[in-house]
Amino acid sequence: MKNEKDTRLYDALDFIDSDLIGETADKLMVPLKPKVRRIPARAIALIAAFICLIALAIPVIIKLTMVETTITVYDDPPIHGNDAVSNAEIHTQSYDGSRGLIYKISDDGTYAILTDIGSCTDKNIVVASNYNGYPVKEIYNYAIAKNNTVESVTIPDSVETVRSFCDCPNLRRVYIGAGVSKISYMAFTGNDISEVVISPDNPYFICRNNCIIEVATKTIVLGYRGAVIPDDGSVERINGFSFCDMKGIDSIVIPEGIKYIGGHAFEGCEFKSIVLPKSLEYLSTHVFGNCKNLEYFDLGGYKELPEGTLFYCNALREVVGLENVTRLGRYALDGNYLTSIRLTSALQYIDEYAFGLTNSLSRVYFDGTVAEWNAIPKGYKWNDRLPATNVICNDGKGDPSATMGKK
Repeated sequence: MKNEKDTRLYDALDFIDSDLIGETADKLMVPLKPKVRRIPARAIALIAAFICLIALAIPVIIKLTMVETTITVYDDPPIHGNDAVSNAEIHTQSYDGSRGLIYKISDDGTYAILTDIGSCTDKNIVVASNYNGYPVKEIYNYAIAKNNTVESVTIPDSVETVRSFCDCPNLRRVYIGAGVSKISYMAFTGNDISEVVISPDNPYFICRNNCIIEVATKTIVLGYRGAVIPDDGSVERINGFSFCDMKGIDSIVIPEGIKYIGGHAFEGCEFKSIVLPKSLEYLSTHVFGNCKNLEYFDLGGYKELPEGTLFYCNALREVVGLENVTRLGRYALDGNYLTSIRLTSALQYIDEYAFGLTNSLSRVYFDGTVAEWNAIPKGYKWNDRLPATNVICNDGKGDPSATMGKK
């Protein structure tokens, strides 16, 4: 039982505001230091191990994402020197050969094609045999052309078709691999090649007397410095552009047995005389055009002078065999220094501009009558700028302009 004194104490406490008690308590509280959590030792060990694994993996990842270019070097001949090897650097594309060359995949997705020289600055070009897992089988038209840096080219065994290394004036040496089965007719024009080596395993081409010969067709596809056309029966055809602009030779013999000479075959050569063989069955156009040193030309019994045959042969002084010609082609005698020619009644047609710019041709003899001369069909401006005012026939003179007109 409470006594009177206790009762009075409880009554006094009832008068105290509970809110006041709360505020007083808040002011009297002292903030406590937060409790720090410790990371377990096992967790720390796992994190450290993970960091170590990443450090070890980084070099492996870098190596896997970087592919080194390797160089294929042929033991015979070592024509590409050390340039390609010294320039070998890391690439993002996988291929052997000179760095910087541009390749593409064929439309059927089975092989690669060299299309452009790209950023390659090598003097000694090594064409890749493999590009990103695809065999390199073709060198495209004008892939490497009009380049003053290239001195040698190595074509690997994988390549089957060579289309162009033209107009590289410093190109001297070429190696052709075992797989090359086609060389385009203008592939090596405009160069000054002095050495060609063909793989002994190549069944399609041989190199003889500084001539590349296609075995199956007995065709010269390229003649280079110092060339002599074989007369042993191994050659019957001379391809178009095959000797075009060839340097270092002032005479050449086209031997008996040659039946075909393609267009522009000897254009721009430096020799002084030419005699065609009696075996010749076909002479194409512009075969001897722009031979600036050519002084003497013998048709050898061939009965046509096709278009541009002696076009701009500025030194030309004598043409033997015109008396047997049945047709003078377009620009056939254009731009030379002949002073006189003799034609016969065998002539059946004179094409347009046949005598264009023959400024020195003052005498034209025709071994026939005036009527026969006038009856010969003549193309438009066949005698353009011809200084001869008359054609001297057996029975008089015929006006060379009398029958001039369009075909």
